Amino acid sequence: MKKLLFTIFAVSLLTSCQSKTESPQNVDSCQVATDFLKHYAGNYESISAVDPFVYEPTYGVDFRKFEMLSERLKLNVFFTEDFQKRFREKYSKIENELKKNPQDDGPIEGFEADEFLFTQDYDEILGWIKSGKYKCSASENTAVVSFYPEYALEFQLKDGKIDAMSMKSN
Repeated sequence: MKKLLFTIFAVSLLTSCQSKTESPQNVDSCQVATDFLKHYAGNYESISAVDPFVYEPTYGVDFRKFEMLSERLKLNVFFTEDFQKRFREKYSKIENELKKNPQDDGPIEGFEADEFLFTQDYDEILGWIKSGKYKCSASENTAVVSFYPEYALEFQLKDGKIDAMSMKSN
């Protein structure tokens, strides 16, 4: 009888000590947003080295390089399937537009600034991310990462992943 009670006690102790995985509803929005930003800043050189565009004889999208870019961004880790679909559609629309209206100089419309930091002055922001000089506030399924009063990024989460992000207007 003692062995039976001991076995039951041991099994219940072991099962109660197993780590519980967080459900997407319990994910810390700030953690998800800042994890992506840290990945982006820490791998910026590698990410920006993959240019998904071709420039000669006219501009176009190289979808093989687009896939490399998606992998380096870890889209499947940090972003929802809907975000990934919209991201691909954005590049497909650009490709179609460039076929209709060939371009051979200047920036491609929509790519005048960093695609994820929404600024041309990204070096300073990358430095702040790497050094942890930002504040994050969260509400249900939203995180706002602030770098200084005039610059903040807003992340919308769905199922524990980033579904949309934008520059927050104050």
